[in-house]
Amino acid sequence: REWHAIGSLDDATLTELARGSAIDILIDLGGCEDLGRMSACARRLAPVQVKWVGMQNHSTGLPEMDWFITDRWESPQELACLYSERLLHLPDGYVCYSPPADAPDFAPLPVLLSGNVTFGCFTNLAKVTSGVLDAWASILAGLPRARLVVKSHALSDPHTESRLRAELAARGIMAERVELRGPSPHRGFLREYGDVDIALDPFPHSGGLTTCEALWMGVPTVTLPGETFASRHSLSHLSNVGLGDWVAQDEGDYVTRAIAKASDLGDLASLRAGLRAKVKASPLCDAPRFGAGLGAALRRAWRSWCAGC
Repeated sequence: REWHAIGSLDDATLTELARGSAIDILIDLGGCEDLGRMSACARRLAPVQVKWVGMQNHSTGLPEMDWFITDRWESPQELACLYSERLLHLPDGYVCYSPPADAPDFAPLPVLLSGNVTFGCFTNLAKVTSGVLDAWASILAGLPRARLVVKSHALSDPHTESRLRAELAARGIMAERVELRGPSPHRGFLREYGDVDIALDPFPHSGGLTTCEALWMGVPTVTLPGETFASRHSLSHLSNVGLGDWVAQDEGDYVTRAIAKASDLGDLASLRAGLRAKVKASPLCDAPRFGAGLGAALRRAWRSWCAGC
């Protein structure tokens, strides 16, 4: 077992190090971030190169990247043509979620106390497109007493907050129906899900970890998957915990589904009360099961290379 700090290494030095280490399977987690090493992977660092999570909206496009770790919801076979890599499907989800040990208890359904349904989106504001804002406006128009909470690190900037308020107001969402929140420490961030009845997933870039955290805090998520890997994270997570009925088929269905879910408070309260236990018992949080599936998938990739396939 070896650990190497490679941040300061140029591609040639990293290539020499990787090949000298006789790696059989290299798994890239850096993707296309600023410090990612896609250019080094293009030099062929190992006989089998695999992309798995980490700053990757979709396929790498690299001929030298052999496999893409995914699952049947993230990358169904009919979308395989959109990837340059071969798809290495895991049996359940493409990741496993480990809830934080210090996560606060989930709160009761807030609408039962306030009388008003509260939708929420805790996200990177870059994911909130004009289409997302249009959909949110339609949802709030269909539920005149509903509220919206948007939480993002970017909202600590007054100009950004003012810009978002203006965009919402232009769509008929008045200021008194919207609460914009900036960043907070992680435990406090999780606790704020106690103010939300239903989460609204952005599209076409879906939530990943934020969807897992919302589910852990008892908050189901309405999502609209597209064709790209980044658009289907919530689809995978919701499917793995048995909440496929929260997945919309198109933008109109996203609006209709959100309104319908918010209108059945009995079902919503029952779901919230049992959601953490449901998530905990699901494949999403089953680390031994996930590890076995990942190990078997990597073994398939290695055997394929050994067979010259």
